[in-house]
Amino acid sequence: MEPEPKLHRAPRTATAKRKGGAARGPRAVGAGAGVGAAARQATASGPPYDAQERGQAELLAEVAHQLLTPVTSIKAAAEVLLDDAVRQSLDRTHKDILLQSVVRGVGVLEGLIQQLLQYGQLHMGSARLVPEVIDIAELVQNCVTVIHPTLIARRQQIKVDVAHPLPLLALDIERMEQALLNLLSNASKFSEPVTEVHLSVAARSGHVLLAVQDACGGMKAEEMEHLFQPYARRTRAAAGGRMGGAGLGLALAKGWVELHGGTVTMENEPGRGCTFTISVPSRGSQGEAGPSEPEGEPRPATRASRPYGARAPDGV
Repeated sequence: MEPEPKLHRAPRTATAKRKGGAARGPRAVGAGAGVGAAARQATASGPPYDAQERGQAELLAEVAHQLLTPVTSIKAAAEVLLDDAVRQSLDRTHKDILLQSVVRGVGVLEGLIQQLLQYGQLHMGSARLVPEVIDIAELVQNCVTVIHPTLIARRQQIKVDVAHPLPLLALDIERMEQALLNLLSNASKFSEPVTEVHLSVAARSGHVLLAVQDACGGMKAEEMEHLFQPYARRTRAAAGGRMGGAGLGLALAKGWVELHGGTVTMENEPGRGCTFTISVPSRGSQGEAGPSEPEGEPRPATRASRPYGARAPDGV
């Protein structure tokens, strides 16, 4: 295997001067870091804050941190490409690597912004569903197809058990796919390599249950207490460190499922793993527990009206 080509960074000598001689540093993105640092400091010292203000400061710090990482990557690549001398010395391979890093960074930003917007809609009660009558087995298969490359990259396998027959469900396909994909993504992220993720689907007592079991080794008690809160991030037992991501995946999954009149629960088995279960009422049992304020009557889902098009979860 050939060694990965080294990238040449653009020189930082051509920095603009502010009026009065003060240098304007090239790392202008650092201003955002100051926002995050200030918010973190506000939660630890200074004048007393009530619980709401402290929570807002913590959220601001976390959002600033999550946005800064891709912004820094994009800015670094752009600086190199904008420097004439350095750009002319780069071959096509180096330029492609830099452009790909920009595309990846923009994709991360897009995913974070979408998650923030969706959480805001759920939090303010403005989120709406577009329910369609679907076969849940097809939705499950579509989610497995989307998550499969992630599992392959971690040398993991997935076992899927679907207990037929299953009733038809009136669900917002995009939102329910997102909820299930968030659980599958977390199961892969917190399980060790060369392990198995188990997904089971069954009908029971007027509900359809989708259970995702991981091999994370179990969860700490302090993590379970805040599990479904926004920006609560878990640790992987074997790795011993906090995992990356925005910490919105479980909060969003819970919000979308509850909007359908369902629930998301977690069962912890120390030494083995965790099982997250989505429970949604079947069409015949929804009644008042059905989807919240749907826009119009549920319609049959067809490839023409709304194709199954789940996208991979973004940094959940």
